[in-house]
Amino acid sequence: MDAVLVGTWLSLGVVIGLYFLYYLLGITPRLWAQGIWFSENDILHLGLIAWMVYIGRVVLPQVQDLVDEAGHYD
Repeated sequence: MDAVLVGTWLSLGVVIGLYFLYYLLGITPRLWAQGIWFSENDILHLGLIAWMVYIGRVVLPQVQDLVDEAGHYD
């Protein structure tokens, strides 16, 4: 589980890094000049969607509720 959570945080860092890289390279104005409406926010949103899919498919199946000695969920 620890490795899965580390992967979650690292992948979020990659998404944020790609956002800033796209922003710093100034790609948006060049695309907009060609009539392509795609910006750094689109990179961020697509990356976050992929990140949430990772959480749902990889992290969620490994999450388990703790049960105390009496059989109750904590």
